[in-house]
Amino acid sequence: MHIDDLNPAMQRIISTATGIPLERVILADQGRAPPGGLDVYATYLIVPVKAVGGVRRERKESDGPIEDVNPEIEPWTDWEEAVISSVQINLSCNFFNRGANDAGLSLMNADRRSDVYALLNQYGIGWRDVSEARNLTNIMNAGVQQRYQADVSMWIDVSTTYGVLRAHGWQIRVLDEDNRQLAEAENGLLS
Repeated sequence: MHIDDLNPAMQRIISTATGIPLERVILADQGRAPPGGLDVYATYLIVPVKAVGGVRRERKESDGPIEDVNPEIEPWTDWEEAVISSVQINLSCNFFNRGANDAGLSLMNADRRSDVYALLNQYGIGWRDVSEARNLTNIMNAGVQQRYQADVSMWIDVSTTYGVLRAHGWQIRVLDEDNRQLAEAENGLLS
């Protein structure tokens, strides 16, 4: 997963939570002109913060060997292992023009709304909390253009996949004292 993969989801979440039309919710720092007019618009930036909690591992057969194999040995496959961890991200939102303060306020309980909650579930995003809606009007724009800023703390699951070489042709059997088989593992598969 790349951070840019989250942009459509974040754009929809901000639009739904604030009521700002989707086309007026734009990715920050693109060097492009803001939407025209005096109606409220939003910019957002996704900032990765840290990995949190433990990891999950998922393993599956790969499409083929990771390395070249001796053709005299029967063909086998290696594994692809995915390490999945939760990553905390901040969604930094800036609101501009008339209604910027209301847009900042609307984020405060947005995760409790059923339409926003449905989007969070659809995209596999967890909502932690929202910072205060900071009034940047006088600081940034000398009081000319309304501007508010808020950060939404969220988490997502991030997966990293890599190849794992598998030993070929090994077998383990667990027997009891009467030589009865209790378990068997062959090529990494327990039976």
